[in-house]
Amino acid sequence: MNLPTAPTRRSRRSRVVAVAVVITAVPALAGGDRGPPSGVIAELERTASEELASRSIPGAAVAVVKDDRVVFMKGFGVASIETGAPVTPDTLFQIGSITKTFTAALVVSVAEEGRIRLELPVGEYVKGLAPGLSRVTTAQLLSHTGGLKDEPDESALADYARSWTDEYCLFTPGQVFSYSNSGFALAGLVAQEAAGSPSPTRCRSGSSACSAWSARPSGRPWP
Repeated sequence: MNLPTAPTRRSRRSRVVAVAVVITAVPALAGGDRGPPSGVIAELERTASEELASRSIPGAAVAVVKDDRVVFMKGFGVASIETGAPVTPDTLFQIGSITKTFTAALVVSVAEEGRIRLELPVGEYVKGLAPGLSRVTTAQLLSHTGGLKDEPDESALADYARSWTDEYCLFTPGQVFSYSNSGFALAGLVAQEAAGSPSPTRCRSGSSACSAWSARPSGRPWP
């Protein structure tokens, strides 16, 4: 089914200050158990510096991962163009909507366990929602066809979703593609309520999803 696209959402002003890069499964870079050879490291550092300069990127953190183990990591440039603070391997980056991938994977994993059915209304799993919100399905939330308002928020996840009124329902569910951070926040809450534990604890130790969530400075994962 081809879905019409909702009117363009409000414009947002943003500026990329720094980026994080992870290079995985690259034999030439991964090297042996002791990490990449010195010559490869020098080439990697030179390439990273050249890329930052050519693309006008203030800073980046680069990591080389082999067999789920970080064998090289280094920061390049600055994390803040205002203060000149350098990027280090421990610098936290705002990765924004990349975490939607983790949220979707989490929701699907909970569904595979039989705890939720994606085609059922979210009200089956999350109590205290407005009536209109309760009728949206998890599948619609994950496909941005739930018709919900797009309004990112940094409130606690459970309180955030339960504070919405039916005014958050802008379109009939399943009829219009309308990008929604709110929808993914609600999908994450569905998984959390059905699993009976906060979303971050559902990540398996050592997984990329777990790493991203555990690095989150506040208590709520990005949608």
